[in-house]
Amino acid sequence: MKRRNKNIKEKSKKVRKVVRFYGTEWEQIIRLAKEHCTKLGTYLRYAALNTQPYCYAFELGDLLDEMRMISKFVNTVAKKFNETGIISASDVRLLEEKVSELSSILIEAVRRIKPKKMKD
Repeated sequence: MKRRNKNIKEKSKKVRKVVRFYGTEWEQIIRLAKEHCTKLGTYLRYAALNTQPYCYAFELGDLLDEMRMISKFVNTVAKKFNETGIISASDVRLLEEKVSELSSILIEAVRRIKPKKMKD
Protein backbone atom coordinates (compact mmCIF):
# COMPACT_ATOMS: atom_id res chain seq x y z
CA MET A 1 0.00 0.00 0.00
CA LYS A 2 2.82 2.41 0.81
CA ARG A 3 4.44 1.84 -2.57
CA ARG A 4 1.26 2.90 -4.37
CA ASN A 5 0.95 6.11 -2.32
CA LYS A 6 4.57 6.95 -3.01
CA ASN A 7 4.00 6.66 -6.79
CA ILE A 8 0.91 8.84 -6.59
CA LYS A 9 2.80 11.53 -4.66
CA GLU A 10 5.66 11.52 -7.17
CA LYS A 11 3.28 11.83 -10.11
CA SER A 12 1.24 14.60 -8.51
CA LYS A 13 4.26 16.87 -7.94
CA LYS A 14 3.77 19.82 -10.23
CA VAL A 15 6.44 22.18 -11.45
CA ARG A 16 5.49 25.45 -13.06
CA LYS A 17 7.87 27.12 -15.52
CA VAL A 18 7.47 30.24 -17.62
CA VAL A 19 8.28 29.93 -21.31
CA ARG A 20 8.08 32.98 -23.56
CA PHE A 21 6.97 32.80 -27.20
CA TYR A 22 6.63 35.39 -29.92
CA GLY A 23 3.06 36.03 -31.06
CA THR A 24 3.38 34.09 -34.30
CA GLU A 25 4.99 31.14 -32.50
CA TRP A 26 2.19 31.04 -29.95
CA GLU A 27 -0.44 31.12 -32.71
CA GLN A 28 1.32 28.23 -34.41
CA ILE A 29 1.41 26.19 -31.17
CA ILE A 30 -2.31 26.79 -30.59
CA ARG A 31 -3.04 25.73 -34.18
CA LEU A 32 -0.94 22.56 -33.83
CA ALA A 33 -2.63 21.63 -30.54
CA LYS A 34 -6.03 21.98 -32.22
CA GLU A 35 -4.88 19.92 -35.21
CA HIS A 36 -3.81 17.14 -32.81
CA CYS A 37 -7.11 17.43 -30.93
CA THR A 38 -5.37 17.94 -27.60
CA LYS A 39 -5.41 20.50 -24.87
CA LEU A 40 -2.68 23.11 -25.10
CA GLY A 41 -0.80 21.91 -21.99
CA THR A 42 -0.94 18.30 -23.13
CA TYR A 43 0.41 19.24 -26.55
CA LEU A 44 3.26 21.31 -25.06
CA ARG A 45 4.28 18.50 -22.69
CA TYR A 46 4.25 15.97 -25.52
CA ALA A 47 6.25 18.26 -27.84
CA ALA A 48 8.81 19.04 -25.15
CA LEU A 49 9.33 15.43 -24.09
CA ASN A 50 9.30 13.81 -27.53
CA THR A 51 11.59 16.11 -29.49
CA GLN A 52 15.31 15.60 -29.89
CA PRO A 53 17.25 18.87 -29.90
CA TYR A 54 19.95 19.41 -32.48
CA CYS A 55 23.27 21.11 -32.14
CA TYR A 56 24.98 22.67 -35.10
CA ALA A 57 28.74 22.29 -35.23
CA PHE A 58 31.05 23.84 -37.79
CA GLU A 59 34.55 25.23 -38.00
CA LEU A 60 34.88 29.00 -37.60
CA GLY A 61 38.65 29.34 -38.03
CA ASP A 62 38.85 30.14 -41.76
CA LEU A 63 35.67 32.16 -41.68
CA LEU A 64 36.93 34.35 -38.84
CA ASP A 65 40.29 34.92 -40.55
CA GLU A 66 38.58 36.08 -43.75
CA MET A 67 36.21 38.31 -41.80
CA ARG A 68 39.14 39.90 -39.91
CA MET A 69 40.94 40.72 -43.16
CA ILE A 70 37.82 42.27 -44.68
CA SER A 71 36.99 44.25 -41.55
CA LYS A 72 40.56 45.63 -41.41
CA PHE A 73 40.14 46.92 -44.95
CA VAL A 74 36.75 48.47 -44.14
CA ASN A 75 38.26 50.15 -41.06
CA THR A 76 41.15 51.52 -43.14
CA VAL A 77 38.75 53.08 -45.65
CA ALA A 78 36.55 54.45 -42.84
CA LYS A 79 39.58 55.98 -41.11
CA LYS A 80 40.69 57.61 -44.38
CA PHE A 81 37.20 59.04 -44.91
CA ASN A 82 36.99 60.32 -41.32
CA GLU A 83 40.35 62.09 -41.67
CA THR A 84 39.83 63.63 -45.10
CA GLY A 85 36.06 63.66 -45.58
CA ILE A 86 36.67 62.27 -49.07
CA ILE A 87 36.27 58.74 -50.34
CA SER A 88 37.36 57.73 -53.84
CA ALA A 89 35.30 55.76 -56.34
CA SER A 90 37.95 53.02 -56.29
CA ASP A 91 37.57 52.71 -52.49
CA VAL A 92 33.80 52.39 -52.91
CA ARG A 93 34.26 49.66 -55.55
CA LEU A 94 36.72 47.83 -53.30
CA LEU A 95 34.29 48.06 -50.39
CA GLU A 96 31.50 46.65 -52.56
CA GLU A 97 33.80 43.78 -53.61
CA LYS A 98 34.74 43.06 -50.00
CA VAL A 99 31.10 43.07 -48.90
CA SER A 100 30.24 40.71 -51.73
CA GLU A 101 33.19 38.49 -50.79
CA LEU A 102 32.09 38.44 -47.17
CA SER A 103 28.53 37.51 -48.18
CA SER A 104 29.86 34.62 -50.27
CA ILE A 105 32.01 33.39 -47.41
CA LEU A 106 29.07 33.49 -44.98
CA ILE A 107 26.73 31.73 -47.42
CA GLU A 108 29.29 28.96 -47.96
CA ALA A 109 29.80 28.58 -44.20
CA VAL A 110 26.06 28.26 -43.61
CA ARG A 111 25.80 25.63 -46.36
CA ARG A 112 28.41 23.50 -44.57
CA ILE A 113 26.49 23.45 -41.30
CA LYS A 114 25.11 19.99 -40.61
CA PRO A 115 22.78 19.29 -37.71
CA LYS A 116 23.84 16.59 -35.27
CA LYS A 117 21.64 15.03 -32.63
CA MET A 118 22.77 15.96 -29.15
CA LYS A 119 24.03 13.19 -26.92
CA ASP A 120 22.02 12.36 -23.84
